[in-house]
Amino acid sequence: MRSEAVRAMRETYEKTSQGQRDAGRRLGERLTDVTFWRNELNTELESLVAEAAQLTDTKRNVQKAIQDLEAPLHITQECLYHRENRKGIDLVHDHVEKSLLVEVDNLRSCQEKLNNCLQKINKQLADLRSAQFALEDDLTHKESAIGIDSVCHQLNNFSRGINYYGGIEKYDPTISTTMTWSASSSLNINR
Repeated sequence: MRSEAVRAMRETYEKTSQGQRDAGRRLGERLTDVTFWRNELNTELESLVAEAAQLTDTKRNVQKAIQDLEAPLHITQECLYHRENRKGIDLVHDHVEKSLLVEVDNLRSCQEKLNNCLQKINKQLADLRSAQFALEDDLTHKESAIGIDSVCHQLNNFSRGINYYGGIEKYDPTISTTMTWSASSSLNINR
């Protein structure tokens, strides 16, 4: 009976040691994976912030261009107005008036195109802010996961504060798998 108990203890010790080694290896792999995704998210976040800054500059330039078109348009319309006040034989539709009308059409067309561009820039900036929020949120979760996994990776049989926690067996391992969090990070990066 004693030898049977010693054999059972050895088997249990070997299984436990093997389980701890496997868990340590898997935690190390997970730390590597999460660190990789954290670095990818950081890279994309930096790129996104730089793009948003460039887009904000472009927005400012487009707004200035729209304002800069107001003066030439006003001057051209003023010229057309003064030409309408001519008397007698001077009241003709000549090449100059046609050129002024073409100029007004061109300036209004440019304003319309710039306003469309400004709307697209505003939409893109909103999309960038949304993507930035998602990346920052994912990055926060990755940092938290790295902190927890680092602590867990350093635990051993002699670590303080190790207790049995009731109800842990009810944990559903299908809630978040390596594939789902990897796909989630990849989706955020692609976005």
